Amino acid sequence: MEDPMKKNGMLCGMIVAVCLFAVFDGTTTSAAEEGGILKEIAVLSGYSHSNLEGCSDDYEVIPFIVRYSYDPNDLLTRFGVTLPGMWRFNLEPFFGQVIDPAPNVEAGCAFLLRFNVPLAQDRFRLFVEGGAGPMYLGRNTEEQSTHFNFINYAGAGCSVKIKDDLAVEGSFRLRHVSNAGIDHPNSGIDGGTVLLGLNWLF
Repeated sequence: MEDPMKKNGMLCGMIVAVCLFAVFDGTTTSAAEEGGILKEIAVLSGYSHSNLEGCSDDYEVIPFIVRYSYDPNDLLTRFGVTLPGMWRFNLEPFFGQVIDPAPNVEAGCAFLLRFNVPLAQDRFRLFVEGGAGPMYLGRNTEEQSTHFNFINYAGAGCSVKIKDDLAVEGSFRLRHVSNAGIDHPNSGIDGGTVLLGLNWLF
């Protein structure tokens, strides 16, 4: 009988692989040729903390994220729609090293929309963001009955250019993990994440 944990892990890995393939399958080249829909590539890490109802320990994760940031107006203007302000569509494959209550992993891919407020001739940006995506949760918890789940984010932060093509950013996100009613129990795992990142700008 196939191990469901291994099966769900393979499924999540396939999702991340498809997302990465979509990014590298000519997207960067076409972005340069068509005026640059790819605006940033960023790497981020930090610390995530959540409470577990059925465990005296907290759920703590060190996340590792790669972000591909696109200008959604490149697509929308083809349909006669233009979003006001500076919006970005972010694709974020991620891996998380669970450090408490026991070593484990989580992985997936989130899709987020970010609204930027550029200041000081765009040397400094404030932003708010939100989104969701599928994920694999390696640990069994009383809150979640499945390893396959969805992660939801809502957050805010700021970025500062240190060179014309390089910026640093910091953000705080609220996160919610649940399986969207696939199985029960499904009370969800709620927590917060602090992230620091380095962004290459195009």
